[in-house]
Amino acid sequence: MDGRTVVGKLIQIRDEGTNIPALAWKFYSLDHREVRIAQRAGFSSPAQYFMLTRLEGGEGMETHHGPYDWNRGARTMFLAHVLLEGVGLDEVTCKQVGLVHGRVAQFQYDMLDVGGVLDVGYALGLNDLKEFE
Repeated sequence: MDGRTVVGKLIQIRDEGTNIPALAWKFYSLDHREVRIAQRAGFSSPAQYFMLTRLEGGEGMETHHGPYDWNRGARTMFLAHVLLEGVGLDEVTCKQVGLVHGRVAQFQYDMLDVGGVLDVGYALGLNDLKEFE
């Protein structure tokens, strides 16, 4: 192994009345050249990077590497990104973004299967039906 891996998963992101196809992916690299390029692009971690792409035809497709890069009105994508990235999700952070702390641990990128479903409404406590496969 050369110290680099790209793992992408096609998933569904669900919320109230919303079903969004997405590509969530992680890039791991220990190569100092790739790390330097990624850092210049705004990634902060020295070896692991996460990106989320909203899959829509035409100009609607967006890709971001940070949850705060999503449009301010894009609650679903912002929260999905926070959940999938899984960083800094202590009880205080969950309260700040409106997530139910006990439900958050069930959503993390590495636990999500290819073709899986991430239900943002469940993480917000809006419904009791957990849609996460």
